[in-house]
Amino acid sequence: MDGVAAGKVTDFAGEADAADASELRDFVPVKRIALVAALTHKARMRVRDDLAMMFCKRVAMKIKKAKAELEEIRLAEREIVEALIGNYSTVLKHIDEGGPAQEALAKAAAMTAEVRQTLGWTRRRRLTRSRRGWSAGSPRRSSPW
Repeated sequence: MDGVAAGKVTDFAGEADAADASELRDFVPVKRIALVAALTHKARMRVRDDLAMMFCKRVAMKIKKAKAELEEIRLAEREIVEALIGNYSTVLKHIDEGGPAQEALAKAAAMTAEVRQTLGWTRRRRLTRSRRGWSAGSPRRSSPW
């Protein structure tokens, strides 16, 4: 079927498909062979296309299932990592209880409290932009201090 036009093969296959065995027997043997060959060629093409479609659907299903499994694995790993980080931070707190990190945190908290007290700020003020520049506006309602 390499040298035959696709339209001619389709026509011959359609003609052979429409005819039954008794009608095919009435044709000249050369035409009968050509019709059956065209029908066989079209059937092989259809089967090949159907097989490729089944393969694509199967692969798509496998990919979807693999993505779901990967997401489950990622969630499980994330939980493990979060638990390990929590345990590690707890261990570090107990190991370095009087260490430099704890001292720095306490010093920063004391400095912040001192600045608040000296400036008399009980609430954080929001900076607003006007024509003259930035100025302190009303306190933020969502601010916890």
